[in-house]
Amino acid sequence: MSRLIFNKISIVESLADTDKKTGELLAHDLSLLEVFHDKGLVIECLKISNKQELLTHIESLTEDAKINNVFPILQIEVHGTSDQKGLALNSGENVSWNELEPYFRALNVATKCNLLVVMAACFGVHVSSNISLFDRAPYWGIIAPEKEILPNDILSTLTRFYTQLYTSEESNGLLASLQGSELEFITSEWFFVKAFKYYITEFCNDTDLTIKVNSIKNKLIAQGVIDLPGDEIIKCVLKPEGEERFYSFLNHFFMVDYYPENIDKISVKYDHINP
Repeated sequence: MSRLIFNKISIVESLADTDKKTGELLAHDLSLLEVFHDKGLVIECLKISNKQELLTHIESLTEDAKINNVFPILQIEVHGTSDQKGLALNSGENVSWNELEPYFRALNVATKCNLLVVMAACFGVHVSSNISLFDRAPYWGIIAPEKEILPNDILSTLTRFYTQLYTSEESNGLLASLQGSELEFITSEWFFVKAFKYYITEFCNDTDLTIKVNSIKNKLIAQGVIDLPGDEIIKCVLKPEGEERFYSFLNHFFMVDYYPENIDKISVKYDHINP
């Protein structure tokens, strides 16, 4: 797992009056950690009520990253929807994972693939359900529960996590702080490997290639071509070279074309893949 670069922790909270204010409490604890350890981190907790305020805040973080090189950890303290498809805000509005993803992606690009999203919402891990190889990574990693989670569990687990973040530079310690909890820690490298294997299995298999070959041959015949290329020749053109395609996707996904230094942050290699 590559090292995360950040200099701010931004907590967004949208909870009912009767809810335990986990974001506010955690921000207080983080402020104390900052006093004792003096890491130079900006700690903020913003209370929002509706979708527009949430999206506008993420946009403001993106601009701050572009202009001032402020790279935040973004923590969202909101209830997850019962259908596991998004967040339920205090205003009664829902915001879907599909709506959030482009905002996360823009922020992750602005932070040079250093965005950690802490989704302190029930079913929050499902925010990752639409990640595509054909686009940029929407974050460096996420911390989120797969199922329902109690406020006290969120608070105690994230307190351990942030304490470890303040007191140690070792990634293994961060992972250990989440062990035995309801929160999962998943990096974008893991998502990339999973998505690449799916791509190879679903779109580069012999059945799929045969369908594509027949489609191309029919188009050539319709154009009046008589001397058609053989099926194997067409397959060779269509089927990507595994390693070449892997690194093409990888460089795009992790923005190596934007930030060449990112190649040194990526630990996954083609040799690790067994499609």
